[in-house]
Amino acid sequence: MLIAASGISAQEAPVNSSHLTVNGGRMTATMDIDLNALGLKSNSSALLTPMIIAQSGDSIKFPSIGVYGRKRRIHAERLRETLPATCFNTENHPGNYVFTSTPLEFTPALNGARPALRIDTYGCADCLKSTRLIEGTEWFMPEFDPAGAIVFEVPVEAVEKVRAASGRANVEFPVNRTELLTDFRSNSAELKAITDSIDAVKDDPDITITSIAVKGFASPEGSYANNRRLAEGRTEALRRWVEQRYNFQPGFILTAYEPEDWEGLRAAVEADLTIPYRGGLLEIINDSSLEPDARDRKLRTDYPEAYQRLLQEIYPTLRHTDYRIEYTVRSFTSPEEVFAVIEKNPSKLTASEFFLAAKTLDPEDPRYAEILTMAAYYDPKNEAANLNAASIAIKRGDYAAADSFLKHAGQSPAAVYTRGLLAMALKDYTRAEFFLNKAKEAGYDKAESLLEQIPALKQVN
Repeated sequence: MLIAASGISAQEAPVNSSHLTVNGGRMTATMDIDLNALGLKSNSSALLTPMIIAQSGDSIKFPSIGVYGRKRRIHAERLRETLPATCFNTENHPGNYVFTSTPLEFTPALNGARPALRIDTYGCADCLKSTRLIEGTEWFMPEFDPAGAIVFEVPVEAVEKVRAASGRANVEFPVNRTELLTDFRSNSAELKAITDSIDAVKDDPDITITSIAVKGFASPEGSYANNRRLAEGRTEALRRWVEQRYNFQPGFILTAYEPEDWEGLRAAVEADLTIPYRGGLLEIINDSSLEPDARDRKLRTDYPEAYQRLLQEIYPTLRHTDYRIEYTVRSFTSPEEVFAVIEKNPSKLTASEFFLAAKTLDPEDPRYAEILTMAAYYDPKNEAANLNAASIAIKRGDYAAADSFLKHAGQSPAAVYTRGLLAMALKDYTRAEFFLNKAKEAGYDKAESLLEQIPALKQVN
């Protein structure tokens, strides 16, 4: 049934063109058939059967088309033969007939399928004289590999590597006093938390402490004036203790104080869904028309039972000290240094330093992807680092992570392009065209090649 078996080449076959198309997930076969090329005599006929042949060899046949010579047609009508629904005579056929099949649901089994036309020619005695099978070009689903289109940007080095360590300590003081007693209640552990934070950076040769800030808070019970005295005095006592322990120069530690921590009280009451009269408490706490002393008095008188719970469970947590240690980290200028720091303390590195090490590796080395992703975690505000991490995520097919990184990748042409690339990977071609056209307008040439692929991809999705 092959063309070669009948002695007729593809060029001699009566099919001008044939092709398969897929649109909206449905496959259609189209054939331009030259009926004149059949060369039928008056007493002969031909049965043309359009087909789609899968790579497996399975075929889908469509209704046949009949072409009859004059005498053969008269003979068929006399015998009352059943003729095909589509039927032509040699004397009055249109010359060329364009066949279009019923659309079929496209399935993976049809990937690589080809159109074909089977031609059975019959003689005057209705005997089969020849069979030909004319096959067209195979149709393959367009392939798109997002991993092959990812891009990277070189992060810009920070002018200065400023870092900060922050914490909160509940250093306690005797009632109405400002003397700092290191052995009072849990002060030993709370003070150790502060010194541990300072020691962690002070003893590191790569780090220089630039400032320490301490802010003390008091709870709202009692008079505002006395609470201000307590907050200020207790903050100063803690400052002196830290200065003496580390021999910091006077004035190196910056101080501030909040006489009454109403913000902390609001947050604590909002978070505690079990506290009685919660709505009423919050209404008073948020009433800025009342002075602090009047607010505290109204809480105590309007909701005495709930106020006792505030005193016992919440107010102690509002007597705290927040501290912030700012420091700078030296720059690392060689890949070897960066690799060593990655192993010990990657938080010291900037995105550009991670990139310095990554570019010495083969992009297929797992460490390459790991280091570029680490850059976004340890330098989360760096737009290029987030773009690079998004590209790595696209390459491994983690589109949710890619979308998360791209939210922080800025609006550079490369970032806009990568948003379009991600949309293509997700088969959201409308969104892809939006971003890729924006990137193209910004002069990003890579966007053009992706835009050219979208029409074909739309056909199958």
